[in-house]
Amino acid sequence: MTIDRSDFENLSEQNLQDLVSAGVPENRRLEYKRDTYGRSADSRREFLKDISALANAQGGHLILGVSDQKGVAQELKGIGGADPDAETVRLENLARDGLQPRIAGIRVKAVQLADGRHTIVIRVPKSWNSPHRVIAQNSNRFYVRNSAGTEEPDVYQLRALFEQSGSAIELASAFRDERVDVVRRPTGIHLLAPGRLILHLVPVASLHGLLTIDVLKAHELGEKFRPLFTPPGGKPNYNFQGLIFRVGFSGNRYRYAQLFRDGKLEAAHGGLIVAHPNRRVTSGQAIEREVFAGLPRFIDTLRDLDVPPPLVVMLTLEGFKDVRYVTHADTMGEHGGQLPEDLMCLPTCVIEDYGDKIDYHRAIKSAFDALWNSFGEPEDAFFNAAGLWVDPQNPE
Repeated sequence: MTIDRSDFENLSEQNLQDLVSAGVPENRRLEYKRDTYGRSADSRREFLKDISALANAQGGHLILGVSDQKGVAQELKGIGGADPDAETVRLENLARDGLQPRIAGIRVKAVQLADGRHTIVIRVPKSWNSPHRVIAQNSNRFYVRNSAGTEEPDVYQLRALFEQSGSAIELASAFRDERVDVVRRPTGIHLLAPGRLILHLVPVASLHGLLTIDVLKAHELGEKFRPLFTPPGGKPNYNFQGLIFRVGFSGNRYRYAQLFRDGKLEAAHGGLIVAHPNRRVTSGQAIEREVFAGLPRFIDTLRDLDVPPPLVVMLTLEGFKDVRYVTHADTMGEHGGQLPEDLMCLPTCVIEDYGDKIDYHRAIKSAFDALWNSFGEPEDAFFNAAGLWVDPQNPE
């Protein structure tokens, strides 16, 4: 029996009892603790050591309130005394403040037992921003979990962990390059009109073959990943890659959103250039408004499908060379500046963890700043001082 595939929010006493009944042993992804972690400095460091070791390896679970004998689950004893909600908050806060960098996606759940006691289950994702070190009480140490338990990595293991983080960005960028090439081909996806906007969301876990989404569940959530510039309504269709949501088959403003089976998401729109007698323009306001409206929907879809963070976000503008990127609501393009390249792959951004819209806005601000830099502006003027993108036509 495994809890790796269990619905975390609905973990029950029976799920944990099954581990005990089957005598499931500890392994590189599973560790039992008889009691919760105490409040002493040593106990806090022990907790941080255990979760960082999992994140630096393959991820996994810590289960508090299960006794073991030589690593084999023996009894679901539970934890008494401490308020379970307060204890989960304490552990979450300790994990947030005691590691560098912070581990994204840790989940902590108290499971109530029939006898009034409770257990605490901590799900630690494999981190793609490793290695994480323990910094509480000036510890400054790295740990990694293997089949024999937890240990400090040697210099070669540390080097591999650092290289792994960098390779994720390289792999995501290679995926973008491949997909942009598909979009640009005459025999590709047929975004025929000039001026294409392409958004990619790439879960880092998908880059190493460790992620497969539930396509049936994704179909139920389909309206949430409708394409950019698309009002509510409609539904996706199944295809070989997973699910595709298409709009505008007959016109040159064709747009789609493709959700891949490994959790990657691609949203593209063609026909974003308006031709005037003396110039061609595109509405920067409209482009940015749609990106910031669609991005939270897309991210919510991945979260609902239990896709672990971090997520690599990449924006590409294709076919906009010498087009004026209009930064105000004027139809003739008197404001803004000309885009200098036919293919503009904006800087890669990373969303470390699920949050709210301001977290996402801050995470990708650097991409739009680079876009505005390309026509001579110091930064994207639509962001406020807090890093939130504010629609100039609807500042509320």
